[in-house]
Order: sequence, then structure tokens, then C-alpha cells
Amino acid sequence: MSKPLLQVIIGSTRPGRVGPAVADWITARAREHGFFDVDLVDLAEVNLPMFDEPRHPRFGQYEHQHTRDWSATIARGDAFIFVIPEWTVPASVDTRLSCPIRRENKKWVRHAAHLRRSTRSSR
Repeated sequence: MSKPLLQVIIGSTRPGRVGPAVADWITARAREHGFFDVDLVDLAEVNLPMFDEPRHPRFGQYEHQHTRDWSATIARGDAFIFVIPEWTVPASVDTRLSCPIRRENKKWVRHAAHLRRSTRSSR
């Protein structure tokens, strides 16, 4: 019997982001645990322009191949951890996940928010 698939998704796409290091740590811990097969997904590497589909994503009627590919990627997952900056949910996450993960699918969704370590000294 196959294990459920956990997708660890790096949400920030900005230069200098901390998300990949945090996601690597989470991915390693999840693999060590052994309950899940683990897939690391980096939104910075996903070719998915924002707002380029004419219909709302909840309908699943996509015109563009890149959107169909993204939907298929998300559909494979059984559980998700979104690695996001502490201050907000990035638009890269919000717009790309507005509907591919639907409530009726009953999949586990959690987030891991992180802080960027300041390089400024306090006085």
C-alpha cells in the first residue's frame, strides 16, 4: 500500500527568501518520520502566471496548459504544508491556491510561517 503524499510548498518567490531552507528542514523531518512520501514544490519554479484564466478556478475549467499542470500537481497531494513568510500570505500562494485545494476534498492543510533573521544590530 502506498503512503499518502505530503507536499511541502515554498510560498515566497522573492529574491533572498528564507523559505527554501525552512522547507528543506521540514521535508527532511517528514521523510525521517516515514508516514508520508514527500514532494517539495517551489512556487518560484512553477510557471504559473497570476490571473490569466478567464473562469474562476473553482470550476476547474482551465484554458492554459500551465494551469492544468499546476492543478494536477496539487491533485496528487494528500496533505500540504505551506512554508510562508511570517508577515503575510504571499500573493504567489493566495492566487495559486484559491481553489485547486477545495474544502470538499478533505485534505490536510497546514502552514509553517517563518521569520527572516535580522542582520541589523539593536542599539
